[in-house]
Amino acid sequence: MQRECDLSVRFQAFAVAMSAKADMVQRAELEKLKRMADQLGDGPLKRAVTTFLSQLRSAVDHQSRARLGHDLLTFIDALNVPEVPHLNRRDIYG
Repeated sequence: MQRECDLSVRFQAFAVAMSAKADMVQRAELEKLKRMADQLGDGPLKRAVTTFLSQLRSAVDHQSRARLGHDLLTFIDALNVPEVPHLNRRDIYG
């Protein structure tokens, strides 16, 4: 269940970040993202979304909102990189 919640927050965060880059963010999108992030346990995704939302409130121009959207997209991209299985095995990787 947590995995599905995490994935849905990622997709909603992606949509809001793209809207921020296009300077077309709607209040309903932000409220939905906040509600979804509140359901997550404490972790990097929740902290990133919370930080994004608080900084977006204080952003005054399109460039700063676009930068925040770009930063959130970069974070989501990094979360989507899969972990290499057995990365810590010394008998395989030395």
